[in-house]
Amino acid sequence: MAVIMIDASRGLVQQDKAIADKVCKQAKSCILVGNKSDLLTDKEWEVFRLKVETDLRMIPWAPLVRASVLTGQGVEEAI
Repeated sequence: MAVIMIDASRGLVQQDKAIADKVCKQAKSCILVGNKSDLLTDKEWEVFRLKVETDLRMIPWAPLVRASVLTGQGVEEAI
């Protein structure tokens, strides 16, 4: 099981894509966690979600959880 934690306030970076590609090639179970989402408006989160869906389409089975480690939002859902 892989958990890919993405800094939602920065957006996807090349390292996130590389890790997702490795997960795909190894056919691992995966969950995507958009951390620091408390810094985003709902509209910004939607833009981020669509970008993740598009750029990480190689792992369509991986759910994306909106989370904030700072506030605890979404942490239970991610676990």
